[in-house]
Amino acid sequence: MNFEDILGNLLEVVGSTVVCKLNIDSLLLTNITDCVNNIISILIYNSDEVPNAEVIKILFKCLLNKFIAASVDNRNANNLVRASYVSYTAILLNKYGKAALSSYNILLQHLCYTLDGLERAEVRTARISLVLGLLILLPTKLYEDLIKWVLKLSTTSKISHRQVALEILGKLLTNDAEELRPNEIPFQNSTSDPSSSDSQNDGNVENNRQTSQDLPEGEEVGSVSRTAHADIIRAVYERVHDVSSSLRMRALTILTECVSSTDPPTREAIKELNGCGDAPRLLAVAARCACDERAVVRRAAAALVQRLLAAADRVVPNDLAILISLCRDASILVRTSAITGLSEILMQKPCDATVDAFLTGPMNQLSDPEAKVQELVMNQIHQILFERLHNYTVGGQEDTLPWLFLAGVIRHNMRRHLQKACALLHNSPRSIGPRVVDIVGTHLGEADGARDLQSLVLLTGLARHFPNSDPRFLLRYYYRLDDDIQVCDVRILGLIYELLTAWSKALTAPDRDTLKAHLVRRLAAPTSAVDDGCRTACATLAAHLDPDNLQWATELLQDAENRAVNGGSVGEWLLAADLSLVAPSPPSEALLQLLLGPLADPPPGMSAAEVGACAAGAGRLCVRSREAAAVAAPALAALLRRQGAPLPARLNALLALTDVCVRWVTVFIARLKAGAGCGRMCHSSVMQSKLFPVPFSPVCASTRCSRSPTSVSGG
Repeated sequence: MNFEDILGNLLEVVGSTVVCKLNIDSLLLTNITDCVNNIISILIYNSDEVPNAEVIKILFKCLLNKFIAASVDNRNANNLVRASYVSYTAILLNKYGKAALSSYNILLQHLCYTLDGLERAEVRTARISLVLGLLILLPTKLYEDLIKWVLKLSTTSKISHRQVALEILGKLLTNDAEELRPNEIPFQNSTSDPSSSDSQNDGNVENNRQTSQDLPEGEEVGSVSRTAHADIIRAVYERVHDVSSSLRMRALTILTECVSSTDPPTREAIKELNGCGDAPRLLAVAARCACDERAVVRRAAAALVQRLLAAADRVVPNDLAILISLCRDASILVRTSAITGLSEILMQKPCDATVDAFLTGPMNQLSDPEAKVQELVMNQIHQILFERLHNYTVGGQEDTLPWLFLAGVIRHNMRRHLQKACALLHNSPRSIGPRVVDIVGTHLGEADGARDLQSLVLLTGLARHFPNSDPRFLLRYYYRLDDDIQVCDVRILGLIYELLTAWSKALTAPDRDTLKAHLVRRLAAPTSAVDDGCRTACATLAAHLDPDNLQWATELLQDAENRAVNGGSVGEWLLAADLSLVAPSPPSEALLQLLLGPLADPPPGMSAAEVGACAAGAGRLCVRSREAAAVAAPALAALLRRQGAPLPARLNALLALTDVCVRWVTVFIARLKAGAGCGRMCHSSVMQSKLFPVPFSPVCASTRCSRSPTSVSGG
């Protein structure tokens, strides 16, 4: 009747090292444990010297209670207790062999199924570690049978059972169970060895018995077969649809680890699960989980998408859109995971698609409300761009990623974002030094026009942070372009003017005078009436070089006004408006009326582009003078409201009213109703006309004009 209690009490001595803390003499303890081991052996063996399977089952039942108790209490002392019991159980299995296998299997199932404390994560971790340490000792057949049982357990109704089963399956796939082999756990002296007394006591009953029972012939210690890999991965995949968010998250995490696994059976099972269609099954489920209500699931989905795209043979822009959308997630953890994922994909597979994805997603998070996210994006840009820049060498090998990135910045018209990134980096611990300017300068004029444009875009982002940089290399490049000015990319000229404006203080007096004379001649040339997109920047630079002597601007303005009033082309009208931004003398009222006339009633033969140029010119005069803004604002508002007006004119009217709002707030308030009423209509018209993305155009450096003619006069 008390047989189970007797075994349980005996196990307290031989199965646990906790008695070592009771100040018992070690020799005495050894004698006691030897005696207890002999007693247990007497109880287990039948009269015919064969182990009794029923007694072994009761012995394992007693061990189950010890395991459960040691797992529920997560104090450090119980780690030693669990390790000692695992070692003792392994010795029992090795000693009694076939007779212990069935009971050992039942013990493992009960360790998985018993719910005591499984609602706590630390208890589940301890229990799973325990099961994995014992599971690896099973022979192959029983090992596979137990895996099938765990697969069934993963579909039961209780969440705790599904959690335990999923964690065990995940550990088996990632081979973590190999790290928990019981034979790697150090035995505690001889207190856990049931046969330790055999070599000491020749008269023991053990000497007349076989000390070890062999495992079934042909059986090896358990390992996951190829078939089991596929079954396990399918079971994990099913948990992605679980009602529990923690299970969905863990399933996605395990699948992510499997995608990057180097184990051939695991890779083959993942390939089989994905299928051979155009849309991989894992990517589809990750896209669905990216919209999950729980942030932990969305974060795990982002990690899975990143691993799948990194392992894919080619990059599909639509797949990258999953991570792009998560860059704007409400959770900081999800945003950071998506940003990191897109950055890693870009560095692993640099191409236009990955660059576009980074610029569309992470780059916009430079304005994230969380400083942590801004810092993350800033660090990623530093790794992608600045850490990879080197001096130009003819025929040398170079990293193409920085130039792909800058080409994307130009393609998406994101100079302002790049400037903000440079500002954040300049003020951060990973500060960028003036050496970057020297490195980028070596590329100017060496490769091709595209490389020159990319270099200038980066230099404009750095210019304000290094105002004392030597601009002589830029002057040499500019004068070299002067002879080929007609075929040069006009955007390059605009950027050069902007850079020289920022670095004008570093120019010597002779260089300033020579450059100013060159710019004035350019503005006075007959061809200046044809706007090349950088005329405003050219005039601003000329005025900036010698702000105390602007007589040339007044003279050029008066000449342009005379030509405009006396029948000149619309180009002359816009030239006069541009010059009015830097001339100290105000423009004539006749010029304003000349520009406002076509807005209400365009004369016959005037093109839509010319009407748009008139609206742009009126906007220049509004920025120049408050009185002109008060006169022109009603006409611009009426043009914006008129649906039949040319689209370029309406767009320029909207931009002009925006400039008025920035410069003269009180004037714009009266016209706010017109702008608000036409906002949705203008957005619809612009989208239908496919004018977006806006073509790249240099931003005027003057504080008195926020836009260049290119961005407002085009049709």
